[in-house]
Amino acid sequence: MKQFLVAACLVGSAAASAQAADLAPRPYTKAPAYVAPIYNWTGFYAGANVGYGWGGRSGNVTGNSANLNGSVGPLEFYTDAFGNKNDGVFGGGQIGYNYQVSQYVFGLETDIQWADQRSNTFLSRPTPFLGNSFLADHTQSASDRVKWFGTVRARAGFTPVSTLLLYVTGGLAYGETESSVTNTFPALPNVFPIVTGRPAYANAGSVSGTSVGWAAGAGAEWMFAANWSVKAEYLHVDLGSTSLTLVDRFDPTTFQTYGFRHQQDTVRVGINYKFGG
Repeated sequence: MKQFLVAACLVGSAAASAQAADLAPRPYTKAPAYVAPIYNWTGFYAGANVGYGWGGRSGNVTGNSANLNGSVGPLEFYTDAFGNKNDGVFGGGQIGYNYQVSQYVFGLETDIQWADQRSNTFLSRPTPFLGNSFLADHTQSASDRVKWFGTVRARAGFTPVSTLLLYVTGGLAYGETESSVTNTFPALPNVFPIVTGRPAYANAGSVSGTSVGWAAGAGAEWMFAANWSVKAEYLHVDLGSTSLTLVDRFDPTTFQTYGFRHQQDTVRVGINYKFGG
C-alpha cells in the first residue's frame, strides 16, 4: 500500500510539471513613460501687473529774446537747461485673447495703468540789467506728469515649448498728461528812457489733457500651472507732445513756448489667468 501511494504521488507531480511546461510564458510589460501635458494658449485671459517707467529729456523752449522792458528771453537762459525726465512706478490690469495655431500664438490685449510718473525742473539765475549789472534772480520751475495711461496692442509669438510664449507686441497708447511752467521776474528800476520800470511779477501757465500715441515692445510669458501664467514685458510708450506758451505781461511781443515730450521706456511683470480649457 505504501509503495502504491509513493508511485501515485510521483505520477501526479510529473503530470503537473508537464502541464506547466505547456503554458505560454508571462509577457514582460514596461512601466508607462511620463508624458508632459501639452498646454494650449487659446482663450480669454485677465490679470494684473506692476512696473517702472523712465523717460528721456522731454523739454524744449522757443521764443524771442529779451527786450528793454526787462523780460528775459528763453533763448538766452533756458534752452540748455530746461528738460524734464519723467520716471516712476505704475500698476494696473490687463485683459486679452489668444489664438494658437501649431506653435504660433496671435492675440489682442488691452491694459490700463495708474501711474505716478513725474519730474520737476527748477532754475535760478541773476537777471542781467543794461548789460553790465544784475538784478535779483529770475527763476523758472517746470513740472511734467503722466497721471495714467493705457494701451490696445496686438501680440504675435512663438512657443519653443508648450508652456513658454515669446512674443512681440505693438499698437495704440493713450493717457492723461499734465504740464506747468512758472517764471518769476524781479522788479526793474525806472531808467527812463532806456528802461521802463515795472514791479516784480510771476508768469505762469499749465496744460493738461488726454494724449494719444503708440506703444511697442516684447515679452515672455510662462504657463506655470493649468490656466495660470506669469509674464515679463518691455514697452516703449510714446504719448506725443504738448506745448504751453507764456506771453510777457508788460510786452505782448515777448513770449516763451515750452514743449513737453511724453515718452518713456517701461518694464513690467504680471500674472494672468486663462479662462476655460
